[in-house]
Amino acid sequence: MSMTAAHSRITRRWALGMLLLCVCSLQCQRQSVGERKQIPSSVSDARPLVHFVDVTESAGLSRFLQENGHREKPYIVESIGGGVAFLDYDNDGDVDIIVNNLDDRPTLLRNEGGNASHWLSVRLIGTQSSRDPVGAVLTVTAGGKTQTWPVVSGTSFLSANDPRLHIGLGRATQVDHLEVRWPSGRRERFENIQADQRITIEEGRGLYQQNARQQAQ
Repeated sequence: MSMTAAHSRITRRWALGMLLLCVCSLQCQRQSVGERKQIPSSVSDARPLVHFVDVTESAGLSRFLQENGHREKPYIVESIGGGVAFLDYDNDGDVDIIVNNLDDRPTLLRNEGGNASHWLSVRLIGTQSSRDPVGAVLTVTAGGKTQTWPVVSGTSFLSANDPRLHIGLGRATQVDHLEVRWPSGRRERFENIQADQRITIEEGRGLYQQNARQQAQ
């Protein structure tokens, strides 16, 4: 078989394959459109309870600029987020987002509506363990449900989340019991903690909530 004939056969097979691919793609698009038509309008028009608002300017972050000494890159159309961290920067009980952008100011996205349900913010401080007790485990039981939250660090590129643990409680108005397992091996347990507040637990020294103090059980 000559090279010309072999090339012609390969070309025909490639063209046939592309034709089949186009037919399959069109069929999938038709099915997708058909599925979307079946969605009730009440669902598509519903506004989500949680949405984020860009508050970079009002938070005063516009003056910060990451500068690595490189020249402007004309082929980058949009900003590139190199790292992201989650925190409750306005202390309202829901989790906000800050994005570290390449060669640009950071972007701060404020959570609006995320605190519609009950919550608890917990700051752990070690004494026998390190002050920031990475590796500690918090177990929370409220409303018949149990959650486990580990203390971690370095959750994104050159970024770290809020050191406080933000726990969603749903409709539960209090935490029935809370247990801390410290890296030192110590265990502490606390009971009947009111929801919708920020608390601090110091290893071996108790729990601080507003003006009250509770000793471990």
